[in-house]
Amino acid sequence: MNVSSERNRAVAYVPFTTFLDAIKTLEHGIPNQIDTSMWPSYSTAIKAQLLGSFRFLGLVDASGKPTKSLRALVHEKSNRKDVLKEILRTSYAGIVGMDLTKTSPRQFDSYMRQYGMKGETHKKVISFFLRAASYAELPMSPLLGRKTRAVGIRRTSRVQPQTRPNAALPEGTQLTSKQVVLRSGGRITLNFEGSLLNLDTSDRNFFFELFDKLRAYEK
Repeated sequence: MNVSSERNRAVAYVPFTTFLDAIKTLEHGIPNQIDTSMWPSYSTAIKAQLLGSFRFLGLVDASGKPTKSLRALVHEKSNRKDVLKEILRTSYAGIVGMDLTKTSPRQFDSYMRQYGMKGETHKKVISFFLRAASYAELPMSPLLGRKTRAVGIRRTSRVQPQTRPNAALPEGTQLTSKQVVLRSGGRITLNFEGSLLNLDTSDRNFFFELFDKLRAYEK
C-alpha cells in the first residue's frame, strides 16, 4: 500500500495499552459489529480513537464488521505478536518498506507527518506505531528503540509528584497539580491525589486527557 492510499484512512493514535485492552476484552466473544458501544467506560474521544484505529489496521470494514485479521488477533493469543506484526506490515506498508532497521529518527518523523496530524496528535500517532512495533517485535533501528522509550518518558514526566508538608499519606500516593492561567483572567487547577499506577484504563485515560488539554491550552 502506498503513502497516498494510507493517508486516505484515519491513522491510529489511541494509546497502545488501551488498544491492547480492547482486543483482550473481545476474547469473551466478538460481536457481529464493532462500534463505540463496545467500550461504555471509555470517554467519547477514546471510543472514536479506538474505532478509527480498528479501521486503519483493517480489523473492521467500513460498516464495522469484524475481519479475519481481528479474529486472528483476538483468538490466536499465543501468536498475537506475530499476527500484529503482519497487520502492521500491511497497514504501514510505506514506513515498514523503508526498512526500519536503517531508518533515522528524522526520516521516521518526516514520513509519519505525511498522515497530516500535528502537535500532540502527531506525537500520539508516532507513539502508537512505535509501541505496537515494539510489542510485535518488529525489527527497528536502535535509534527508533530509544525514541520509543523517550515517548514513554515524556508521557510520565508530565506528572510531577509534589509533597504536602505535615501530611501522612498512604504508601504510593502521589500529589499532582497542574495550573493554567487563562488569557482572559482566572486560573484552572487540576489536582490529583492517589496512585496513577493503580488507576484502571478508563480513569487513567480520562486523567491524561484533562492534563493534555491544559498543556495544549498553554501552548
